[in-house]
Amino acid sequence: MAQWKTQGGKSETLSVIGRHSRVAIVLLLLVSGCRNPFSTREPEPPTGKQLPLLEPTSAENVLRNLEVCCEYMSINDYMNTLSQDFLFLPDPSDNERFPEVFCRSWDRQSEFEFCRRLFDKEITSLISFCSSVDSNATVIEETTESVHYRYDYYIILIYRQHTEAPQSVKGRAELYLRCDRQGNWTIFRWEDEKTDSHSWGELKGRF
Repeated sequence: MAQWKTQGGKSETLSVIGRHSRVAIVLLLLVSGCRNPFSTREPEPPTGKQLPLLEPTSAENVLRNLEVCCEYMSINDYMNTLSQDFLFLPDPSDNERFPEVFCRSWDRQSEFEFCRRLFDKEITSLISFCSSVDSNATVIEETTESVHYRYDYYIILIYRQHTEAPQSVKGRAELYLRCDRQGNWTIFRWEDEKTDSHSWGELKGRF
């Protein structure tokens, strides 16, 4: 607390709010239409404990797990939602904007390196989905072995360090999933489409 004197001689006690606190408050106000990341998310499990994940026995479960893994910033569990031959295709505008990033195919290893930086808790303090599988994912095509989902995502991010990365990303993901012989589903293709100023592809470019 800091003390300031008024002209009449009376003292007023004003709270000193740090720059980072103000930023966090503003962001939380901006996401008032989203699910509250502090009230709905369970505390992060201690190291070695499993996240509240669903069995990957359906494509829908895998999409739900994708959200959980991002919000808990669990890289190993996140990678388990992706196939070994996973490919990410950015929006053409992001491809042109970050040619040095997307000059080669964005494969599973590229995704791992990106998430390793994004999920670093010294850099990122919060990832919160304002979208959900229930209300924002639509089945476009489905067979017994594959599913094509269209998922309109909206994600809020809060960083611990200064970064040029966007504080929110919004876009449309064409997600392709398939089932293996054990009955487990994984995402093998993500085609990204920018629908707002910043997209998931731009986030990759910034990191």
